[in-house]
Amino acid sequence: MQYGQIHRMTNKYIDRYANEAAYREDTRRTSNGDIFAGILGRCATAGVSRDFCGYWQGNKRIGENIAG
Repeated sequence: MQYGQIHRMTNKYIDRYANEAAYREDTRRTSNGDIFAGILGRCATAGVSRDFCGYWQGNKRIGENIAG
């Protein structure tokens, strides 16, 4: 007997998945070294993210908590 795996994706996160899919399509012919250097450069110059700052300390977006 085989059990199916269910994935639930809310509208809140579809934009992140769509952005990642578009980025992968845009960089699919780029070397891994160039992709890594580009991402590293963006991480080094980007400011603090409002969505992810303090995420592990409990700073969740509204409606993201399971209980709330």
